[in-house]
Amino acid sequence: MALSPLATLVPTIISTDGTKIWAAQAGRSARDDVPVIIFIPGFACSSLFFEKQFSDQTLLDNYRLITYEPRGQGRSDQPLDKGSYASARHAEDFRAVCQAFGARRYEEVANPLIFNVFGPMLSADPNEVAGGLAGFLESCFLEENTKGVSYTTWSAMIGGIAQQKPAARELMMAERVDQDSSILKKAAADKLPIMAVIGEHDIHMFPDRVEQCTVNLGERAEFKLISEAGHAVMWEKPEKVNELIKEFVDRVW
Repeated sequence: MALSPLATLVPTIISTDGTKIWAAQAGRSARDDVPVIIFIPGFACSSLFFEKQFSDQTLLDNYRLITYEPRGQGRSDQPLDKGSYASARHAEDFRAVCQAFGARRYEEVANPLIFNVFGPMLSADPNEVAGGLAGFLESCFLEENTKGVSYTTWSAMIGGIAQQKPAARELMMAERVDQDSSILKKAAADKLPIMAVIGEHDIHMFPDRVEQCTVNLGERAEFKLISEAGHAVMWEKPEKVNELIKEFVDRVW
């Protein structure tokens, strides 16, 4: 049985500063002139959250799918100095992944970065650590949507979050406080097409705030609210999310 591209263990891409980045690809060949979609998991999470996209036959048949785990989380290296998490370092990682896979034109699908909800995980008490992990993952799903998640997958998702070192987590959050959002605003002003997709019951991103931020980005920024879904909308409602991805990419490519 072939190993899923999301199941590989070792990071193979070397960024500019030597940090090793885990990445994977699926779908169409690099020789094909088709859109490239890059999936980036949110804070502390792994690319396992994109399993419903990397197993969607329509996406696989029509696009090149690439995902990578940002430095400081998942299977990628976790440097322990604040400078390693500056925006410029993340941009270098993105470029390294694109160059490694021969991607020149692409669309990016990024799970929104969330605020720090990992207070219990900073404790040395293993019971509090375990409780924090399970509680956070549960908070990402609308309860009724967890029924379709296997124990194996649920455990893998928790394990992916647990791989993040507490020191790396703190450094990442400290750097994000200082992030310059003007770059995104400038890109939007230059007519960069943007689509924000969020579950109506997302308790981490607050849909009303995301909608207002999207509106403020200009006429080419769209807001899509998915009913009966929480923060893990790409897993909870993959059919709706994948159709939106396809419609958006086909329109702007």
